[in-house]
Amino acid sequence: MHLQVLDEEMAKLREQKGDNRYFGGHFEEARGLFSRFSTSEELSDFLTVPAYEYVVDIPSQKTQSRM
Repeated sequence: MHLQVLDEEMAKLREQKGDNRYFGGHFEEARGLFSRFSTSEELSDFLTVPAYEYVVDIPSQKTQSRM
C-alpha cells in the first residue's frame, strides 16, 4: 500500500516540477531511500548514514560550473 502512495506522490512531484527538473534532480534517489527506510526490518541509528552514499557521489555545482 505504501509503495502505491509513494508512486502517486512521486507522479505529482514530476507533474509539478516538470520532466526536466524531475529527471535533472535527485527525486528517484530520494524515492529509493524513502522506500528503503520505510520497508526495512531494522532502522539505521542515523537515517542520514544510508543517504551519505548518494551525497558523496554528487559533484558540487561549483565543480561542475568550472568545467
